[in-house]
Amino acid sequence: MQRWSRALSLTALMAAMPPASAADPSVALRVKTYPIQGRTSEELRDTIIQASRALGNGAHGAASATFKFVPLLDYRESENGCVLSDVRVRLEAAITLPEWVSSRGADEATVGAWRRFERYVRAHEARHEAIAADFRRTMERELEAIGVMESCPALGREAVAVVADVERMHHEAQISFDREERVRSSLLGR
Repeated sequence: MQRWSRALSLTALMAAMPPASAADPSVALRVKTYPIQGRTSEELRDTIIQASRALGNGAHGAASATFKFVPLLDYRESENGCVLSDVRVRLEAAITLPEWVSSRGADEATVGAWRRFERYVRAHEARHEAIAADFRRTMERELEAIGVMESCPALGREAVAVVADVERMHHEAQISFDREERVRSSLLGR
């Protein structure tokens, strides 16, 4: 029973968190939905599985999130070499969620289960967005830390390497989050 209350508390906390894009103008969020239909939990699950496969999420991904980091860099040459004079990183986020087009004919238990599921999915994807927003800030800090290099081409190569490293770490963090969520879900019997 204690595991259940901890997992529910985490879901409630995640649902209460505003999306990263709400607080950060460097994050551009686009949310799309895909329609699902059904009157029972089983019909809804089957529709989600079919739609998820069409979206490329596999049989278990009800929603998806994709992220693109867009570094905006200005270089300045001086007698000492080349330095990044302005560093900004924009995050383009796209989230796709299921949308139940009509609950007509569904019983109260199914409607309640859907609402809980929808809150969880939105919170889960908001956490993915928050992870990406953290790495957007990390990328800016790492690029700013490069300092002066002997030439602008050398600085450009170093910037490309930094971006690749942070993107790799971001990808690993997203996979780790999903892995931890699967463990939590298994504790709830989902």
